[in-house]
Amino acid sequence: MGTKQKLGPVSLRDGSIAVRLLVKPGARASCVTSIDDESVHVRIAAPPRDGEANKEAIRFVAEILNIPKSTIRLDHGQRSRSKTVEFPCNGRTVQDVVDTLSDIAAKD
Repeated sequence: MGTKQKLGPVSLRDGSIAVRLLVKPGARASCVTSIDDESVHVRIAAPPRDGEANKEAIRFVAEILNIPKSTIRLDHGQRSRSKTVEFPCNGRTVQDVVDTLSDIAAKD
């Protein structure tokens, strides 16, 4: 049985951290707008076609969490605004990720 931990939209599953996103494509700049119990709300500076918004969402998450984008995968929501991205925890805790996302949301 794997290890599971959850804090709002961020959870730990078997050595990977999953983050639920609610993506709003077509923004001027990518930013975190808010965080609630269900999702991290992000505006993405890419159109919702040909996977462009998905690629930008992954790039943006990698940038704000300071992790290589090659380690992030889209686990759920290929064609939906509701997405889940997953990446190896590599020593990060769920609380670390929530704190980083909250700090970014407060600045934007």
